[in-house]
Amino acid sequence: MNLGKLIQVKSTYLIFSMLFILGSILLISQYSQAEIHLWSNHHHYPWLDAIMPWLTYLGDGWIYLILAIYSVLLLERRAFMSVLFTALLTLIFSSSLKAYFNEDRPMKYFADRGIELNEVAGVKPRYQHSFPSGHTTTAFAAWGILAFWWRKKHWQFLAFLVAVSIGYSRIYLNMHFLRDVGAGASLGTFVVLLSLYLAHRLKGDWFKEKWFK
Repeated sequence: MNLGKLIQVKSTYLIFSMLFILGSILLISQYSQAEIHLWSNHHHYPWLDAIMPWLTYLGDGWIYLILAIYSVLLLERRAFMSVLFTALLTLIFSSSLKAYFNEDRPMKYFADRGIELNEVAGVKPRYQHSFPSGHTTTAFAAWGILAFWWRKKHWQFLAFLVAVSIGYSRIYLNMHFLRDVGAGASLGTFVVLLSLYLAHRLKGDWFKEKWFK
């Protein structure tokens, strides 16, 4: 299947990702990042305090190792290459943008203004390199690649729900503002499409075969 047909078939993940990105842009255009974050921070609950620190781990870089193993065991070699491209591009783009912008994270932003935030016990606060959210970039890239492997639309939607939940966890844990998460979602989605494009540019029957026959 060529890349155009693949994207058309797997459009469910892309549609919901774009809706989330557009929704984030709309909120950011109507309210300040401080207003949005304070509203979110006001809604803290014990059960979410317990879940969010674990949920956010699904946006760590180790997820690419799981995807690589999955692709080697069950999919064609081209799929493994798409994981490799995704991991490399995520690292390059995310780290470069963080270093360039070096924005304050919510904990420092509000501390400088004398405002205390609700915190989750046991979560180590971070203060710099807020934009964009690296975990959200990884989430939308890694779970996006996974969505393109799944045929069922409800599984693609599940991948989106995981990705967007990881993004929300970064806001809930005071690691990022909504703008950082929206930018991460945009960057992650772009990385998915670019990685798939690069993987489908690889010619030869070797890439179409599975590692284990």
